[in-house]
Amino acid sequence: MFQVDGYVSLYEVKRKYRFSNLRFTDQRHIMSRYESHEPGEDRLPWEHDEFLESRASRYCEGAFSSFVQSLNSFFLIDPSGDVKPVTKAIFSVPIEGQKNYLYLSDRFMCIDILSELEVVRAARLILNNSGRIYLNKSTHTFLSRLSDLEPALRSMLDFQGYSVFIRSDDAPDELTIRMMLELPMQDDDSSSGEDNDDFQEAMGRGGRPSKRLEILKSYSGIFPDGHEGRTWKEVASALRADGVNVSEVTIKRALKSADDIA
Repeated sequence: MFQVDGYVSLYEVKRKYRFSNLRFTDQRHIMSRYESHEPGEDRLPWEHDEFLESRASRYCEGAFSSFVQSLNSFFLIDPSGDVKPVTKAIFSVPIEGQKNYLYLSDRFMCIDILSELEVVRAARLILNNSGRIYLNKSTHTFLSRLSDLEPALRSMLDFQGYSVFIRSDDAPDELTIRMMLELPMQDDDSSSGEDNDDFQEAMGRGGRPSKRLEILKSYSGIFPDGHEGRTWKEVASALRADGVNVSEVTIKRALKSADDIA
């Protein structure tokens, strides 16, 4: 995968959320959420590792999707370095009030319109032979919508082979990822009170007001005139050096809450 200064491939971000790439202890921590048998009892039929891993994988994919949905700016970049800023609207085409997401090759999170056109052609072929092939109503509707995507897909052919990137400043750090996956903040599977408050704050479930005040006090002391020219990673590092161990997400949330109050 090619690299571009100032940007991070969305594929590289997804790799960090992927269940199979997590540490073993983190994998077991997520899988344990789907176990319902009591300690010392035999596992229930649906609690074997294959089933638990499948549910845990879907959970991690959902966390990654939530992260992507929280972003507003994306960039399509090709190996030559051509950068095209886009919004997430470019990844969807409205049809009959619904959004049908364009095909992204999961391997490199790259635009692969040609593959999607092959799917459209296959759908059209099935529809053209519907007199000889039984199709229920829902299948016919689904194939019709796929077929209707062709004009929009062809308008995207100029982006064939481009990969999806985000700003390096928008890429989640390890603490943010662990918060979104609801993983313990420490390797011994125990979290301090402050870590837990930080986690609750980042997940939008409350948290102590004192934590926000602590962030604002540290931030205003280090950056009295704002942090223009500094990345959020640099801001988080500065606050941690000041003894406030929080993630970029939590800092942004605290500053936003202060702006809303003001």
